[in-house]
Amino acid sequence: MSPDQSIALRLPHQCPQCGQLARVNLRTSVKAQTVVLKWCCAACSYEWLVYGQDEVRLSRRAGIRDVADFREEARYRRGHGSLMQGDAVALDHVGYEIVERRNSANSTGHIRGDAKALRWLGSTGRELLLVLDNGKRLPIVLTHARGDDLTWEFDSSEKAHW
Repeated sequence: MSPDQSIALRLPHQCPQCGQLARVNLRTSVKAQTVVLKWCCAACSYEWLVYGQDEVRLSRRAGIRDVADFREEARYRRGHGSLMQGDAVALDHVGYEIVERRNSANSTGHIRGDAKALRWLGSTGRELLLVLDNGKRLPIVLTHARGDDLTWEFDSSEKAHW
């Protein structure tokens, strides 16, 4: 890197420790001749080092990102819906956030709802249908619970196509 170049970093969407969305800040410290960059969650104070994968390449024209950087972009959708198992409603009210990566054929995300019901549904390993607030149905499989026991991560073999 030349002395006249800037470093641009892609801000993490959520904290890897607590899962809070849009609460991550950059923290810097100087030790002798070294600058240390860390991400810090404003919700839980968890800190982790900034890695090269966080760096965004800039084109020669100021402020215009390299085309390769757009490949990692994602769309996020939040809402409220229900979970179905087969034709039956398994949980009539859940909050959700769906993440669609640009170059991926599937979706990931998390849902929040009744801890006891989600624990049971997660233990079955069966495919469920997440009914979105617009009526569309997204097939999902619950993968694991977060620490709060109310929130579960999921994978889907499809995109939500909203």
